[in-house]
Amino acid sequence: MSLKLQTLCPDIDPAVLAALHALGIRTAHGLLTADSSLSIYHALPPSLGLSLDDIEDLIASVALKISDSSISGSVAPVAQCLKPLSTGVDDLDALLSGLLAGDVLELVGPRAVGKTVRSSVVLTARSH
Repeated sequence: MSLKLQTLCPDIDPAVLAALHALGIRTAHGLLTADSSLSIYHALPPSLGLSLDDIEDLIASVALKISDSSISGSVAPVAQCLKPLSTGVDDLDALLSGLLAGDVLELVGPRAVGKTVRSSVVLTARSH
């Protein structure tokens, strides 16, 4: 589940929201993974009166809101986006409290001990 922009940023101008929708950007994920702020800026109609700084501020605001673990209330779906993912190893989950969106975990160890297999299991679980 990805959080809709209008839910995360209820004060966003409806015309800006409609223009972003026309570009296929409807969610926080869509905005944060778009090509670049410059490409969004050039694709939006000039009649909106947005500057490149405005676009970059919106992206930064969405990134900040989506990463804020204290978010609650009207944007409660963020908690679902940040639900910890099991590594498939109970002891490791206990140490890490699971994996959260944005976490980076580096698996190191000797050759042929299962690092690639473990990574594949976690990624497969995440995709389902």
